[in-house]
Amino acid sequence: MGRPLTPPRVLLDPGVLVAAVLSAKGAPAELLRRWAKGDFTLVLSPHLLGKLEGVLARPKFRPYLTQEEARAYVGLLRR
Repeated sequence: MGRPLTPPRVLLDPGVLVAAVLSAKGAPAELLRRWAKGDFTLVLSPHLLGKLEGVLARPKFRPYLTQEEARAYVGLLRR
């Protein structure tokens, strides 16, 4: 038998990760759900996560999520 299949590794643009947390509808949110199901491995770097955290800390995102929720989201992505 061959080697077991491993999920593909996927790198998402930070804008996609922002869009996914702002709306439960659309392709970005669907990608996040598929990642959570294990359909693929999300490839992230500390630099990318830092950029995402900085973007989500901006005041214009407060109507959508609190800073605590933003930190929790980035923490979830770090797993």
